Amino acid sequence: MPWQTLPDLDAEAVALFRRAKRSRFLIDESLGSGTMEFFERHRLNAVDVWQVGLNGHDDRAVFAYAWRHRRILLTHDEGFWNDRRFPEHRNPGLVILPGANGDQTDMINGLWRMMLMMDRRPELWRKS
Repeated sequence: MPWQTLPDLDAEAVALFRRAKRSRFLIDESLGSGTMEFFERHRLNAVDVWQVGLNGHDDRAVFAYAWRHRRILLTHDEGFWNDRRFPEHRNPGLVILPGANGDQTDMINGLWRMMLMMDRRPELWRKS
């Protein structure tokens, strides 16, 4: 099954997620080292590839780490859309954020939207 873009959630769905288990995130190096500050400021459970010794490693190693540690992977790298290299059944959850062109406004808006949708209930985001 190919990757699919998630639909928008209504306020009721967001409220349900807020009461659920918190998600855990892995920040890919494509987002830059400063992205971790956003997660720390908002008290989100996140680590970046520098903290776990994966900076400069192959994307498959990053994806495998996210799967093993049940962390939703955040990246700019559209190569993760390749479901042959990154199979759906081994996907802990993946967010490809806008802003790879250097536009921080797009990235910050994407991070806010992701946080509202994905902060809770990590099991819902596997294979998404």
